[in-house]
Amino acid sequence: MVKHLPRDARGVPARLGSVALTPQASVHVVKWHGEEYLLACTPQQVTVLSQRKAAGEGEAS
Repeated sequence: MVKHLPRDARGVPARLGSVALTPQASVHVVKWHGEEYLLACTPQQVTVLSQRKAAGEGEAS
């Protein structure tokens, strides 16, 4: 079992931040495999609003 690697290094998404827009809708920033995703979430769906290289993962953001 790997204990000293950051979560993202093992392929597990890391939540960087979240904002509740309504009781049923929220926006989340998630880092996964060197990319950051801005996700809009409702009980029925998840939509990718934006995607970029994570800071420090190649080109500057």
